[in-house]
Amino acid sequence: HSRPMFEANVLSAFNILSKYKINKKLQGITGAVLNQLLHTLCKNVPSIVMIRLWKRLECYEYEAVTYDVFRSAVFTCCVLQDYIAAAEKLFHILDIEKVGKADKGLCESTLEQLRSALSSSRSDVKRIVESSFSLSPDGLYTALDKAMSKKQTPGLFYTQDQFVMEACDAFLKKVKRLK
Repeated sequence: HSRPMFEANVLSAFNILSKYKINKKLQGITGAVLNQLLHTLCKNVPSIVMIRLWKRLECYEYEAVTYDVFRSAVFTCCVLQDYIAAAEKLFHILDIEKVGKADKGLCESTLEQLRSALSSSRSDVKRIVESSFSLSPDGLYTALDKAMSKKQTPGLFYTQDQFVMEACDAFLKKVKRLK
């Protein structure tokens, strides 16, 4: 999705799939075809995340799908997969003892940085710069340092699945419904 050929590849896939016959006189992509493609693209996405994504992207099976809807759905699935991979890497960094769980305070601080970054809009340049800083190494270091200096109840942890789910919830709030 971040490479120059993405647009051309999506358009090519759309044109190929548009040859699908809806009935004797009509060709195109139906919601059923798009839904099947999205399931294939997201086969490695955790099922609970997929269910939540589905509520935003799913088309009726009989519905005709435009290129804009097709592109948006495919792009969202690709970005979500990268986002999940980044959330998993972040968790591994927070899992200091490498036991599959990380301090709740550190996780919540990191998740707050993610939520803050995702809350910016394209038109607010100042917020975009602030969001970029909040996810930079310096921004994360500052937030984590502040979290570590707070008194916290010992023994409270996040698992990787919990952390990734929380991160995905923040992402999915930004995904607009296709309908």
